[in-house]
Amino acid sequence: MPQLADAVVRHNSAAPAADSLNLHGWMVGNPSWDWEDGSHYFDFMQYHSIIDRRDYAAALATCNGTFGGKHTPACDTAVSALRNQTIGINPYDVIGTCIGKPSLTGGCLTAQAALDAASTASHSVTASGPRGLAQTFVPCINVTASTDYFGRADVRAALHVSPKANEWDVCSQVVHYEQYARTVAPIYESLVPNHRVLVYSGDVDSCVPFPSTQDSVDQLGFPLAPDGAWKPWRVDGQIAGFQRAYDAGKAGSLAWASVRGASHMVPNAKPAAAYALFARYLSDGRPAE
Repeated sequence: MPQLADAVVRHNSAAPAADSLNLHGWMVGNPSWDWEDGSHYFDFMQYHSIIDRRDYAAALATCNGTFGGKHTPACDTAVSALRNQTIGINPYDVIGTCIGKPSLTGGCLTAQAALDAASTASHSVTASGPRGLAQTFVPCINVTASTDYFGRADVRAALHVSPKANEWDVCSQVVHYEQYARTVAPIYESLVPNHRVLVYSGDVDSCVPFPSTQDSVDQLGFPLAPDGAWKPWRVDGQIAGFQRAYDAGKAGSLAWASVRGASHMVPNAKPAAAYALFARYLSDGRPAE
């Protein structure tokens, strides 16, 4: 989403006024921000009583107080042991049901890719992701409906898919994805002062855990708005999450919000809260009251 917004801004700067796109801002949920997204993965899992507290503390000490950054071989071993404790948990919704195959190593692509990038080994035996065993399925999610739909001959024809093309799948080793940038932080730093931006996190998603996203937003360096201190936002009188707002200048706005009990796919898990969040964002860029 930020890359798309950046492309629109670049287009507008070069295009005649009549061809410009009227971009006011964007909102993005549980976003992958950079390779540090997974740095709070084990913190998150320990807070939710999914991994043993003592093993977590021992691993954290072995990894010199952080699971981010480059790992030593001893840290890799400790991390692998923690990963094994998370297998069978739905990484997109840690309080939900795991339907279908569990993750090879307990996490989803984002968390695993971040940990793989930190690994000292050129190939990690237990890891999946860009340098290990590529995980060619979405763990704990039933994707039968979408796979069947995109496999239908009439749908393929409507999408102008060549009859010679491979069958559609959710994840594939055939398509090789190149990371656009190591981090999208510079895009936010550049565009937030002139655009309305809301970042939100479902608080039971371990793939892009909310502490990592909250840290990423904080690290942009914008000061809190005068009324931006931590506070709840509500739907039908009930607390639906918590929010923080930043002072991004007169022309822009930046806010972060959590959505209580929401998974990686917030609108699917909490439709009423997601709608309230969206409606209020359109109004003034803040989460709903």
